[in-house]
Amino acid sequence: MIKLFFLLAAFLLPLQGQNIYLAKIVGTIDGGLPPYLNRIIDRAKQDKVEILVLRINTFGGRLDAAVEIKDALFNSGLTTIAFIDKRAISAGAFISISCDKILMVPRSLIGAATVVDGTGKKGSEKQISYFRTEMAATAEAKGRNPEIASGMVDEDIVIDSLSEKGKLITLGVDDAIKWHMADHKVLNLKEGLKKLGYEDPVITEFDYSFAERLVRFFTDPIVSSLLMSLGFLGLLFELRSPGWGIGGTIGLIALVLFFGSHYIINLAAMWEILLFITGIVLLGVEILIIPGFGVAGISGIILIFVSIFLGMLGDWPVVNYEDIRGALYSLFSSLLLTTILAILSFKWFPKTNLWRKIVLSEEEEVKAGYISNPKDYSGLVGKTGQARSTLRPTGIAEIDGTRYDVVSQGEYIEEGQKIEVVTVENYRIIVRQIKS
Repeated sequence: MIKLFFLLAAFLLPLQGQNIYLAKIVGTIDGGLPPYLNRIIDRAKQDKVEILVLRINTFGGRLDAAVEIKDALFNSGLTTIAFIDKRAISAGAFISISCDKILMVPRSLIGAATVVDGTGKKGSEKQISYFRTEMAATAEAKGRNPEIASGMVDEDIVIDSLSEKGKLITLGVDDAIKWHMADHKVLNLKEGLKKLGYEDPVITEFDYSFAERLVRFFTDPIVSSLLMSLGFLGLLFELRSPGWGIGGTIGLIALVLFFGSHYIINLAAMWEILLFITGIVLLGVEILIIPGFGVAGISGIILIFVSIFLGMLGDWPVVNYEDIRGALYSLFSSLLLTTILAILSFKWFPKTNLWRKIVLSEEEEVKAGYISNPKDYSGLVGKTGQARSTLRPTGIAEIDGTRYDVVSQGEYIEEGQKIEVVTVENYRIIVRQIKS
C-alpha cells in the first residue's frame, strides 16, 4: 500500500525544477542547423537533461537539412517540444511535426510544406511523393493526422471541412489544435511548459557559436554564389599573368571557403574535395611549369567545375532533374557574374597601377637589366626583341639588351620567340610574335 501511494504521488505531482534545453530554429533552415542541433543534443545527453525545446520561427529552407534535424530528434531519446513563435512554414512545419509536443502562440501558423527546387519552382512528382510520405509517416509516428500532414505537401489532397483541391493546407493555431496537429495555444513558452506539467523549469538557451555562424553565412545561397564568382575571377586573373600571384591566391581562398563550409555541413564529400584539389594542382602545373595552355589546364578547370557542381547537390534521397537544374542554375549564375566582372576588370584594370602589381609577379632588379618607370617608350615602336618569359598575355621581353614588361595582343607567346613592338599606350608596351 505504501509503495502504491508513492507511485501515485510521483505520477500526479507536476515536474518541478526540471532542466530544459532550448534551441533556436529561426530564419532560413540551412545546412548549418543540423550540426548546431546535434551539439545541443550531445550536450543534453552529457548533462542528463531529458527535455529539448525548439523555438521555431521560419519560412522554411533546405528540406535535406530538415530531414537531418528530424532524424536527430527521433534518435536523440529526448522529449522534444516545438514552440512555434509566429510561423512554422515548409521545412519548419516538418521539424515541428517531428517533435513530441507542439505549442503555438496566438496568430501563429503551421503548414505549406510543398517541395521547391533551387530556382523556387515546384519540385518533381518524385520529390513531392517522397516528402509527402515522409511527412505522413512522421506525423503518424507522433500520433498526429497523417492525411493532414500529406495535405501540407500536396495540394491535390482534399480533406472535408478543411481544404479544397489545388490549395496546400496551412493551419492557424485554433485549427491546428482542433485537428490535433498541435497540443496547446499559449502566450509564452513558460505557460506552455506549465500546461505540459513542468512547473518552474530551469531553461538553458543555446545560441549559435561563432564557427556555426560562419558556416551558416558561407553556405547561404547568395554568399556561396559570390564565393564561386570570386574564385573563378581570381583564377581567370591568374591565367592572364605569369607565375602565381594575388589573383590566384584570392580565388583559391574563396573556393576553399566554399568547399570547407559545405564539407562541414555534409554537402560536399571528401572525394569531391579531392577532385577540386586535383583540379587546382593541374591548373597550377599549367600556369607555373608547362608553357602555353593545354591538356593539364583544361582538365584542371573541368575538375574544378565538376567538383563545385557535385558539392552543391548534397545528399538527397531522390536526386533528379530539378536538383541538377538548381545546382546548374547557381553555377551558371556565378559564371555569368564572373564574366561580367571579368569584362569590366580587363577593360578598366589594365590602366591602373593595381593591375600591374597583380599581374607582374617577377621581381624587377636593376642588375637583371630592368629600367624603372621611363617617361617615354614610344621609341621602342617597330623594334624587335625576344620573349624572356611566356606571355599570357603579359610577361617579360628583352629589346636592345634591356628587359621590359610587355603585353601581347591577346595571343600566348612562348619564351624564346621573337617579338616586335606594335604600339605603346602610356606605360604599356604591346608586342606581337614575329612569325618565321
